[in-house]
Amino acid sequence: MTKAEMEYHRAQYLTLVDDARAAEMHGFPSKAIELAVAALPFIDGMMQYERKYAEREFESIDAIEIVLKLAPVLFDLASLDAVGSVLKAKKRIDRNATDDLAKKLDAAVTRLWSAHRLWNHLEQAPLNEKSLTDESEATGERDAYSIFSAWHAMGLIRKIKQDHSSQFEHSTRLSESAKAKCSCCGIIARATKSRFLKALECPKCKRKSWFVILTSAHVSEKAD
Repeated sequence: MTKAEMEYHRAQYLTLVDDARAAEMHGFPSKAIELAVAALPFIDGMMQYERKYAEREFESIDAIEIVLKLAPVLFDLASLDAVGSVLKAKKRIDRNATDDLAKKLDAAVTRLWSAHRLWNHLEQAPLNEKSLTDESEATGERDAYSIFSAWHAMGLIRKIKQDHSSQFEHSTRLSESAKAKCSCCGIIARATKSRFLKALECPKCKRKSWFVILTSAHVSEKAD
């Protein structure tokens, strides 16, 4: 790879990671994952440039860290698989990072399945802090509290104070039908809430678009 190619990869990587951080900060975790995954092909060139011309050493890789942090709690196995494919194809990425990225990826996949089990449990009945502790001990879900904290921050669950304890329940059920507005053309579509966790092809403008879930009725609607 030439210096110019490495510079291009570095520039693309930094732009995408900055946008991913901004998306996460503004409450769009799925968009943050999408942008971080888009940055994956540019990691190798970016690292080559930084190591060769800036003498930089890497502890970890921000784009990968964003995916490993957010994808498990949104059940996004495809994005974790994308990280795995990059690490397998470009082994020097993991070799040139202090962190064991392959090991962290395995932990993220385990966390995703833990999140699935906890979500299914919560679908059956609300959990209070004691039952969450009991569930964690019974199933070995060490990440239970951090998973619930992430869901709470995303608005997927709510925490209700009850006497000397707190109860967790769904703010929304991902299997429920909802209306959402295309961010490109403004058409209102209907689908399950889980579908709106990622970009979809708009039935009207045909562009891949993010849909904003609506809380009130609208006149125009396009059934999905």
